[in-house]
Amino acid sequence: MTKIYPKCLHKKELAYTAKGHILPCCWLDGEFDIYKQKQILPLLKEKLKVKNNKNIDDIVNSEEWINFFKELKTNPSDICKNFCSIPINKSINRAEEKDHKAGKIKICCVYFQGKYTPDYVDRLYNSLKRNSTIPFEFVCYSDNPNVKADTIIPLPKNSDIKLHWHKLAFFSPLFAYQNPEDEIIIIDIDQVILNNVDDMIGWPVADNELVSYNKWWNNTKLTLNGGWYKFKSGTFKYVWNEFIKNIEYYQLKYYNKGVVHHKYYGEQNYVEDMIRYNRGEITLMPREWVGKYTNDEKTNLQYNVKYSELFNTDYMILDEPNPKLKIVHFANPNSNIHSSKEEWIKRYWK
Repeated sequence: MTKIYPKCLHKKELAYTAKGHILPCCWLDGEFDIYKQKQILPLLKEKLKVKNNKNIDDIVNSEEWINFFKELKTNPSDICKNFCSIPINKSINRAEEKDHKAGKIKICCVYFQGKYTPDYVDRLYNSLKRNSTIPFEFVCYSDNPNVKADTIIPLPKNSDIKLHWHKLAFFSPLFAYQNPEDEIIIIDIDQVILNNVDDMIGWPVADNELVSYNKWWNNTKLTLNGGWYKFKSGTFKYVWNEFIKNIEYYQLKYYNKGVVHHKYYGEQNYVEDMIRYNRGEITLMPREWVGKYTNDEKTNLQYNVKYSELFNTDYMILDEPNPKLKIVHFANPNSNIHSSKEEWIKRYWK
């Protein structure tokens, strides 16, 4: 049996789910197949919702919670095995493990003229360098040869591939000078990095596994956030190979079905569908690491309230970002960083 070192028994904070339950940690709320985990299912009973109890102690002292902790010793869930299979005083960052033989890490992005200016790439590059001690190569697939990157690959001027769908090229092991065992990170440029991201860049990734953000700001069936993909080179080459068989169909599929509301959106829906169809694994990083922000004050207030409720903290971003945050994503068709009037942007986005 896999030995585990439960962080929830020591310093891990409780999690509050979007459906109103308390869980021993946020990782239990991050898996797509949470309801298939028989050890976790009893914790999600209607009677254990926060609204149905006078205080939190009544929940954590319930028979269901007591049995959950008993099973940690004899029959832990797959999620517990995944996140707590190393000692408490050791990082889950695989880059720090003694037996880790890392391939080269390539952090990849796409830039095309339009909504953003080339300095988005420059600032992302600078921020990554400032906030990471792990070596990486920064690759930009760009229609502007003057962006700041370690490697610049020319983006075709005349292509059937639209907008951010160009990101899928990085799933091909034949693209961007990839070598076997390289670790590929695909990152959107509309993000502000706030703190050290070694735990994200060096996050453990196995064969047939994709690591992404854990979205807390909406309750869609979509698990992935396209702002961050990490995987081993060649693991998901079918994502690219299938896409290029019928480019126009896939680029409009989710818009035509009403899944997304903007033409040529749905790239992350496609990636998740392909990986799940081919029985790939999707792992999500801790939710409190990533913030969501827009150019709309009312929406940002709503995000602040939700972040506070989920992670038992006072705020997400007020005059300063919450110290739990590592990255803030301006992931919205009507949002951008350069138009933001927030003072904290000036301090971090440079």
